[in-house]
Amino acid sequence: MPKKKSAFGRVKKWHKITLTFNGPEASETSYPNPFLEYRLTVTFASGNKKYKVPGFFAADGNASETSAVSGNKWRVFFVPDEEGEWKYTVSFRKGENIAISHEDTVGETVYPDGLSGTFIVGSADSAAAGFRSKGRLTYTGERYLQFAEKKEPFFKRRGRQS
Repeated sequence: MPKKKSAFGRVKKWHKITLTFNGPEASETSYPNPFLEYRLTVTFASGNKKYKVPGFFAADGNASETSAVSGNKWRVFFVPDEEGEWKYTVSFRKGENIAISHEDTVGETVYPDGLSGTFIVGSADSAAAGFRSKGRLTYTGERYLQFAEKKEPFFKRRGRQS
């Protein structure tokens, strides 16, 4: 069976992926307000795992460099915690105060609502710097947070030569 290719390139376990969608044109300084009147949620699923991840208004997609306050880019970040095929499905809605509503079906759907796709996640990079080789920090009921991949405790070092 041939290997499936991902539209995201090489995706590895514990590495962040970024999805950016072209959506409605919006501005931080006008109505409808992109932070209150729109809600982007992307559901990521693999096997029995399912994560609903909130997205955000990204203006022109490069606002940290351009200082843009308007644009049509909407973005979500996700860090897969399992190898294999993942599916994503976009929910994008517009309505008064929808961003603070607890109801999933309020408001009207707007593009890119319903958009979906898949990507393949490979094994974690054991030589990667930082958390990419150890996984996210999780609370296990013990005194210290624990890395999800390595199952070892996290200790924050402070002071000289830390």
